[in-house]
Amino acid sequence: MDNSPVIAAYVRVSKNEINPENQRIALKKHFKRKEWTNILWYEDCISGLADKRPSLERLIRDVRNGDIDIVIFFSLSRFERRGVLPTLQLLSEFDRRSIPYISLTEPIDTLESPWKELIISVLASIYHIEVLQISERTKAGLERARRDGKTLGRPRKKSKGSK
Repeated sequence: MDNSPVIAAYVRVSKNEINPENQRIALKKHFKRKEWTNILWYEDCISGLADKRPSLERLIRDVRNGDIDIVIFFSLSRFERRGVLPTLQLLSEFDRRSIPYISLTEPIDTLESPWKELIISVLASIYHIEVLQISERTKAGLERARRDGKTLGRPRKKSKGSK
């Protein structure tokens, strides 16, 4: 019988054209160092601002069902970007259930309260502001392109009768 911990590995990218492989590679290296083999992968391709992320919802359901021993993600910014409250709510639920969580890029798993909440809150705020600024810059760029007369979006499909 395998007594190794069940690891939930969460990976998220914002768009289909972004490859999540770098996150996977880093996580796999960590698993190899720790000699963890019982990995359940959860992967979303959706904005971190989205309220509904199917794989994250499945991960949370599996945590609640007692099927997960440890949650790991590449970065807090890949895990949650909706701000301080949603981030703390998710991670507090893991804490209440005694489920350790690890970020490969931030040392939040080694902190103790109240410093843990403070650091997570600061990081969550920074990541949330960052994603809002990216959105603002994208909208400004699209507006400028429209003003400049550029055609945006995919090329229109030609109908069967047109040449």
